[in-house]
Amino acid sequence: MTSKHETTAGKAAEEREAPSALSRFFTYRISLLSRLLATEGGRRYTKKFNLTMPQWRVVSTLGHFRELPVTGIAERVFMDRAQVSRTIESLVERGLVRMRPNIEDRRSTLFSLSHAGEDLYAAALPAAMERQEELMSGFSPDEIDVFDRMLDELLRRVRAQLEEGRE
Repeated sequence: MTSKHETTAGKAAEEREAPSALSRFFTYRISLLSRLLATEGGRRYTKKFNLTMPQWRVVSTLGHFRELPVTGIAERVFMDRAQVSRTIESLVERGLVRMRPNIEDRRSTLFSLSHAGEDLYAAALPAAMERQEELMSGFSPDEIDVFDRMLDELLRRVRAQLEEGRE
């Protein structure tokens, strides 16, 4: 018969092993990497450009797509609309984003970078590219290509699961 002490010791050993097992799940590791990248990126963009990470995401999205409603920005940066709205409000106050009514849908507003926002985007984009190069240094072009294809496929699969309503 197993003693209470042995059962407790066994549970404690399992709990010690659980983080190790958890740390091997690629979904956990990707989530951890995402958070670390956001934290480090936030520090970098705050220091160099006085932008939070959510602000940089909105600025870079508008820099790329030119003009979008809040929902279009939220879909592309995978933030909720309320957070995107607050972020845009702070960027409008700083004169980095401008807004205009959407003549095709009067219920929505379109947002774009102001001249100051475009200047900031032009200055920050090379820093973002440099950051990516730093992160990928040490990997061969073939490794980067394989990693890129794997990320594309994982994104495709997860989006398909979301569309199908799977968990």
